[in-house]
Amino acid sequence: AVTDTRLAMLSFSSLRGMASRHPQLSWAIAEEIAGWAATAVWALAQGTEPVRVRVARHLLELCRPAPGTTTVVPITHQHLADAVGTSREVVTRALRELRELGVLATRSGEVVILSRVELARIAAGRRLGG
Repeated sequence: AVTDTRLAMLSFSSLRGMASRHPQLSWAIAEEIAGWAATAVWALAQGTEPVRVRVARHLLELCRPAPGTTTVVPITHQHLADAVGTSREVVTRALRELRELGVLATRSGEVVILSRVELARIAAGRRLGG
């Protein structure tokens, strides 16, 4: 959607002056920067984990199970690859491994979670059945 927008440009010195007069602004800026830092640290930590773990974790974050129904995550291999920071081909291999383990099934544009418990074990970095 296109909407009217207003943009305010502030110099660093103006922002510093406003922050010194309004402690709430200082706190809001500090919280925002802390959020950015936490996100960066989390992203760095994610990059050191095996792709299968990152894929499992992301699928768990996306799925919304309903009692008595199969859990389906509507996502393409490319979107999953973008989300976990790797290529589509690497995600396809990880999904194949998870399929062979009986944890999930794949269909065009979606992933069907067959064992949420085992997927959670893999997402936690533990091997299937271990």
